[in-house]
Amino acid sequence: MDFMYKMTHELQTPVSSITLAANMLENPSVSGTPERLAKYVRIVKEESNRMQWHIDNVLHIAKAENRTLLLKPEKTAVDSLVSNLLSRYDGRISSDLKASEASVTVDRQHFSNVLFNLIDNALKYTPVNPQIWVCTQQVADKVVVSVRDNGIGIPQHEQKKIFNNFYRIQNNSANVKGFGLGLSYVQQIAQAHHWNLELESQEGEGSDFRIVLPVSSSA
Repeated sequence: MDFMYKMTHELQTPVSSITLAANMLENPSVSGTPERLAKYVRIVKEESNRMQWHIDNVLHIAKAENRTLLLKPEKTAVDSLVSNLLSRYDGRISSDLKASEASVTVDRQHFSNVLFNLIDNALKYTPVNPQIWVCTQQVADKVVVSVRDNGIGIPQHEQKKIFNNFYRIQNNSANVKGFGLGLSYVQQIAQAHHWNLELESQEGEGSDFRIVLPVSSSA
């Protein structure tokens, strides 16, 4: 019931925004003004994507738990994939990509969604002067992809719990909305790919989530 309440509440915001934008698009003063028309069309697209993101997370977790999640692994240049993903953030996310020679075998959609979830969390839990870094490096036969922030951090006793379905850190000072599925999804995808998922965090000093992937063979 708690999950249903949170899910309904979370979806209500984009639904309300889409309804408002749709009503405005019916207004002749808006439809006749290209700038205002473009604004409300953009709102509809962004909020629709937001709803789809939540729905996809729930479906992917359910499939992973039922062992029906289908992966489509393909050899991918990791720095290129990460760079393309970060271009959507209009410079808000800094990067330090040092794995330009490395390729990994991943499901591109799920790998991208994992990074989206980690970056979204970093932004949510860094309420003041956010500095978010996405870094890559090759260490021997592994590639490490890191998402680091300067946010509120995670208490030591909470760090194992945050990957559980629906778990939210109690009394977090950022007062972040959500229903505790993002990191559960990250863990499910990491396990499905046999990646190592690491976390280093200090309360009040930020967090560093690291994904450790094997380098694909050159063959």
